[in-house]
Amino acid sequence: MLKEKINTAIEHARALALINKECLDLIDYMEECDEDDLRSNLDDLKKLLIKEKELLKG
Repeated sequence: MLKEKINTAIEHARALALINKECLDLIDYMEECDEDDLRSNLDDLKKLLIKEKELLKG
């Protein structure tokens, strides 16, 4: 039981790290976008952050 919880926590941590990296990569890209691309990228960023929030709720 404890081992399963630890494995789940590790999986969540890995997923959060991946989402954070995707967010940071997207922010770096957004710094050089025009306004239309920026709106689209902000929507993508919002979706990634919502995923992260759901993972944190567990």
